[in-house]
Amino acid sequence: GGCRVDIIDVRNPANPVPLSKAILNGKGDGLSVCTFDGKTYLYAATGQHSQNVPVETAFNDPRYGQGNGLDIFDVTDPTKPIWQSTTKIDGRFYCPANDYWEAEISKAPDGRIYAYFVNSHNGVYALDVTDPKAVKRLMNIDIVVPKTAPRYRVWPHPVRAVLYPYNQREFTK
Repeated sequence: GGCRVDIIDVRNPANPVPLSKAILNGKGDGLSVCTFDGKTYLYAATGQHSQNVPVETAFNDPRYGQGNGLDIFDVTDPTKPIWQSTTKIDGRFYCPANDYWEAEISKAPDGRIYAYFVNSHNGVYALDVTDPKAVKRLMNIDIVVPKTAPRYRVWPHPVRAVLYPYNQREFTK
C-alpha cells in the first residue's frame, strides 16, 4: 500500500538489513524477481491508485483507480534500484477487497522474456519485456461482466467510491 518495494538483505534472518526502496507508480501488489543475462530485474505489479491520491477527494481525482500496471526496476545492485519502465492497463478499476494484481515472468526458448500481468476482474495482459525499457503489450484477455450480473455495481463509499467490476466499454463512452 505504500507505493514502494522495500529491498532488504535477509541473508541473516535474525538481523535483516534495509538496503533501498523502489518507488512504484501505484500501490504495490504481487512481484517477481528474475535474473537474465547477468542482470536482475524486479517486476512489480501495482494496483488501486497512482501515487499521492488524497483520500478526501479520491473519487474526483483523475489518478483514482489508475494505479494498475507493471513497474520494472533493474536491481542488479539492490542498494540502487534503477527504474526501467511503467506499463499501465486501460481505464479505471478499484475494489478494495479484490483489486490485487500479480506478475509472473517466463523466458521462451528463443530468449524472449514475457510478463503475465493478471487480476481476477480485468483479465490477463501478456507483455514482451525482453527490453525492460521498451515493453510491448502483446495481448489482453478482458473479463467483461454485464450490468445485469448480480455483483455488478458502482457505488459511493463514505470515504471513497468503489468501481467494480471495471467494464471499459461502459466507462469510456
